[in-house]
Amino acid sequence: MARSVLVVRGEVVAENAAFTGVVARAHEVLERQPGKGLTQTEPLRSVMQNSKAMACKLGDLRNSYGTRRGRAVEPQVTDELSQVCTDAALMWSRWALRRLNALAQGMPTPLINDLLDGGIFRSGLLTERLASADLAQQEPEVQRRIGVAVTVGQRAMRETFVVRQDGIEECAERDAPEIWPAA
Repeated sequence: MARSVLVVRGEVVAENAAFTGVVARAHEVLERQPGKGLTQTEPLRSVMQNSKAMACKLGDLRNSYGTRRGRAVEPQVTDELSQVCTDAALMWSRWALRRLNALAQGMPTPLINDLLDGGIFRSGLLTERLASADLAQQEPEVQRRIGVAVTVGQRAMRETFVVRQDGIEECAERDAPEIWPAA
């Protein structure tokens, strides 16, 4: 799951990358991901940090109990151990999956391409995708490219109300540089 998060993010993950490092990087990418229905509250962040710690320990357990180390005798894996490992992996993975959609929706290049290529945006979808893009955290050049794509996309779609309403009027009506940076 962690590798999938990083691939969606556009990052290259080495085949021999350390398990703990991959999980930690994926967690970092996802933990402050904005999106509809995603919370940034401290209690949840704390719970998910502990979930990440459990997921990272799974690599140690795999190394201790795995069969790839040329062991003469296979280590005994109890039902309790396998169930706890499964629960830990599922807890972190389910959290990551819930956030993965917002991450994918907010990736700048696909968003720009959809705007320029006349992608279909149902009411509210463009707003969600722009929120998921976390514009304030993007480089000014990326912010500008998204803004131009919204404007060009609006013209290309012959002023369809969704792009005009979600992408232009929403920005124009709200003086919120933390959401709609000048670039």
